[in-house]
Amino acid sequence: MRLSLSIEILLLIAASLVLPRGQICGQEYPFIRHGMSAGLPQRHVTALAVDHRGFLWAGMAERGLARYDGREFRHFGEMEAGITGGVFALATDGEHWVFAGTNAGVRVLRLDVLAADRPDSTITRLLGRIQGPVRVLRMRRDRRLYVETMREAWLFSPRDSSLRRCARESDPASYLQPRLQGMDIRGMTKDCNGNVWVATDSGLVYFGDTERYLFGPDEGLPTRNISSVCIDHEAGVWCGSDEGLFHYVPNRLTTFGFGDSAAVACMIETKDREFFFGTRGAGLLRLFGGPRLQVTTQDGLPSNVITGLHELSTGELLVATDNGVVVWGPGGVTPMPESLHLPDPRVLQVHLARDGSYWFATKGGLVHWNRERSIVFGPRDGLPSAQVNCLAEDAFGYIIAGTSGGVARVRATGAGAVVAVHGLLGLHVTALKTDQKDRLWTGTVGGGVIVSIRGRHYRLGSAQGLAGGTIVFIGEDNFGSLYFGHHSGVSVLPQANIQFLLPVDSMKTHWNGIPPAQLPFLRAMSMYSITGAMGMRAGTLQEGAVLRDRAGRLWFGGSGGASCYNPARPPVVGGWTPPQCRRRAGADRSELPLRVILAELCIDDRSTRLRESITLGEDERVLRARLLLPTFRNPGQLRFLYRLRGLEYTWHESTDGSILYTGIEPGSYDLEVQASIGEGIWSWRQTLVHVNVTAPVSQRRWFLLLLMLLAAGLGMLVQRTILRWRIT
Repeated sequence: MRLSLSIEILLLIAASLVLPRGQICGQEYPFIRHGMSAGLPQRHVTALAVDHRGFLWAGMAERGLARYDGREFRHFGEMEAGITGGVFALATDGEHWVFAGTNAGVRVLRLDVLAADRPDSTITRLLGRIQGPVRVLRMRRDRRLYVETMREAWLFSPRDSSLRRCARESDPASYLQPRLQGMDIRGMTKDCNGNVWVATDSGLVYFGDTERYLFGPDEGLPTRNISSVCIDHEAGVWCGSDEGLFHYVPNRLTTFGFGDSAAVACMIETKDREFFFGTRGAGLLRLFGGPRLQVTTQDGLPSNVITGLHELSTGELLVATDNGVVVWGPGGVTPMPESLHLPDPRVLQVHLARDGSYWFATKGGLVHWNRERSIVFGPRDGLPSAQVNCLAEDAFGYIIAGTSGGVARVRATGAGAVVAVHGLLGLHVTALKTDQKDRLWTGTVGGGVIVSIRGRHYRLGSAQGLAGGTIVFIGEDNFGSLYFGHHSGVSVLPQANIQFLLPVDSMKTHWNGIPPAQLPFLRAMSMYSITGAMGMRAGTLQEGAVLRDRAGRLWFGGSGGASCYNPARPPVVGGWTPPQCRRRAGADRSELPLRVILAELCIDDRSTRLRESITLGEDERVLRARLLLPTFRNPGQLRFLYRLRGLEYTWHESTDGSILYTGIEPGSYDLEVQASIGEGIWSWRQTLVHVNVTAPVSQRRWFLLLLMLLAAGLGMLVQRTILRWRIT
């Protein structure tokens, strides 16, 4: 889904009228703040740029430059780079330099492949003719730097180091001024889809193909005074302001708030593309596809707590509540037919079977209704518990009922209609899902997820990457990936990673080409999480509140609102041949931005020069390294895999990028690394440094050969001595 779809939904909400009852808030975009508490040397950011490695550079009004790698800020001020005062313009050549415009002229930093950036006094001296203050720096398509001061303009060519005066060039954003009357344009950038983002004194302005939108305090951006804007290599939008840095990742999670008293418990998309939300406390809401609507007990609902929604063939909605079931349509609310008998009015879930009949999970049992009569199943019929919490259907048409005491398979008629699943008895079941391969996934209270395959059951917990033990819903996207909702967010299991969670015969030397020693790491890294840092609305997710709409988007319901997630097809994560990261069609491998950087290398706690090959002496057995991967998309989800190929078979994991090896045996090894940024996105596998560990003199071949020769010579000498003694 393109960003324009999210903006279109936003405009529909903004244009809607306020409901007469209940409160529905507008779109909430997750602008993440990076201020002084996050390590930014100064709050007031005046200029932004991204270099070819993916680092973000921020110019500050008084404190020089700061470089951000996604984990921490590094300051370049007077002591580090000779930059006094503020930086008001930034530009990069995409290969070697960062140019900073200051009141004193242009200052230049040379970019190092291994992140050891330093001032470039030679280029700075060449640009010394330019007298500040410099307020415009722009790298042109011909790779020449355009510099504009208050008095004149210059062109600098890094290729031949030529500098000459030139005529002033028009601002690339000047064509937008008629469309932004009354706004002061401070900067402009384009994303990979050609959409325009403009920094103004009235907020951040977005121009799409057909729409325009202004982001301000009502949309999650705390300030309107935006001084600069740029797009990073992950398509994230960065805003510099007098309140710090703000980061927004489009097309990820879009959150809709319905007020603190309206927890979304269920959702439905009708044939007419209308979206209805069932809430706990605010009744039935319609947000998209028609005029804004709210239906409550004042309109005839038996309760404002909605637990299930289904569309009938007539276009009406079957509405299940905690106090009974009704039908809602254009004519209002009508009661259900008398043929439906519920053992308990508290309905927890409704399921429409393939044969067109309905199944109701209630606190008093399971009900099957075919519009003519209803059949009630309870503990006497074989259900593990009278309270049925969730329902699913397998490929053979059996209804799977999850209860507070276990799981049972049910059919409408015939002897033995209810068959308990013995391996799942005694569990408090809260969610059920049969996937595309008819595997049964069972969510429990405190016990994680249990997957049932050919009559055998396997538990998934924190060791497999599950972020919460109590599961409230299980969803599936168009690609077969599974989504496990828990109280702190959603854990995602990519479809290709399910193979790593299946049982393995330990007698086999390889399983699907993966050595058994690698499997524990693959299991532990098979999932990633969708959290508040990715835009998930803070609050408790509701049981069963998950929906996949026709566009393939996933909707998660929780306390206070719903979040819309647009999943991308995740690549294979963690195979014995490590996975490849996403890239544009036709992109060269060298163009990929996700590359791990070796930021620090120490031998026996002594920092050494970063190079492609190092040698450890016979007394040097401790190797330390620090890895960087400039990424901003999913804060807190960056992790690294590493190993010394030639020394070890398995991979190790590091969440902070630190590597430690002690007591390395003599030999020749390669340090291999790979990084994950969440959402199933991995970097290429890289060899960062070649490590040679020399053996002690006593273990070297020439020394052993010398000992053998000495031993042979000594043996011959002893033999001759013995012969002479015998002769005499």
